[in-house]
Parts: sequence; C-alpha cells; structure tokens
Amino acid sequence: MNSSFTPQWAGLLVLLLLVTGCGAAGAATPESSPYQVSVDKGTDTVTVTPGAGEVVFDITSKTGMGRAEISRADGAWPERVEVRLHLPGLESLTVTYGDVEVHTAVPSTAEKFVDQTVLLPGQNAPTRTLDTRYEMALTVVDADGQTDIPLDDGYFAVLLPLDFREGGYTSFTIDWLDFYR
Repeated sequence: MNSSFTPQWAGLLVLLLLVTGCGAAGAATPESSPYQVSVDKGTDTVTVTPGAGEVVFDITSKTGMGRAEISRADGAWPERVEVRLHLPGLESLTVTYGDVEVHTAVPSTAEKFVDQTVLLPGQNAPTRTLDTRYEMALTVVDADGQTDIPLDDGYFAVLLPLDFREGGYTSFTIDWLDFYR
C-alpha cells in the first residue's frame, strides 16, 4: 500500500472537489442570468440561450414527462421566446402563465394536425387559438430533415404567444408528455 497520501493531499483533494463542483453549478445556472429555471425531475434539463431580441430554452427529458417553471423577475421578456422540447413525440404540451392555459398536441399518427386550444379565466371550455393572440407557432425540427414521429434526433420548437410577451408576466410553466402511456 502506498503511504504517500498525506493530510496535505487530502486537503488539496477536498479543495479540488469543491472548486470543480462550484464551477459546474455556476455554469448550469449563471448568477448573472435574468432567467430562473426549475424542473420537477432531476433528470430533466433546461439550457438557456439568450440572443439579440430572443431567448431559447432547450428542454431535455429522459422520461418524456415533466414540468418546468421559467421566470424573469423583471418581466422584460425579449420579442421572441422559444421553447425547444427534445422529445420523440409531443402528445401533450401545456404552457400556463397567469390564469391562461394554452394546450398543444401533435399526433404521432396519420396527419400532423396540430391541435391547439386556450382556456381563459371564466371560460367553461377551451377555444381554438388559430389566428388569435394566444396561438403558439410550432415547428418540428429533425436532424435528418424528416418530420416523421417519433423523431430520431430532433425537437419541437414552440414560440410563446403574443399575449404572454405583451402581458407583463414574470413567469410561465410548461408541462409536457411525449407519448401517452
């Protein structure tokens, strides 16, 4: 057995582990970022990529089911807020902000008709969002250029609606399900 492991080396090892751990945590959630992100499952990740007049939230979910809350304390969202869900399918997506719920579904069979509805306060039933301020543009992006579901290596890109961007909201919640189980 090698007896060259001394208390000084142990101290250095502990310091190295602390510095490495802090660096990884800092890279995942920079303190200077105006966006705060929390997920319900430890296996889900959200990467924030700000740009000129836009922000992109890339969500990766190993289980295909999850929830994330994304906020910006000052409510000063850029003109373009995009969420990319890296999933094989998107049977259900609900974006909630304030008392508004926008629901989207992309069927995995037959026609790729995107069903999108909004439930507003005081409504008994959801209504279609087509050509309203609640409509979320949805694009299917796949690495091989195909949009066959299940996606091999792609994502569903969703633009948050005009109502969210202009409403002064400070947060939104997104719930997703890749395929019904």
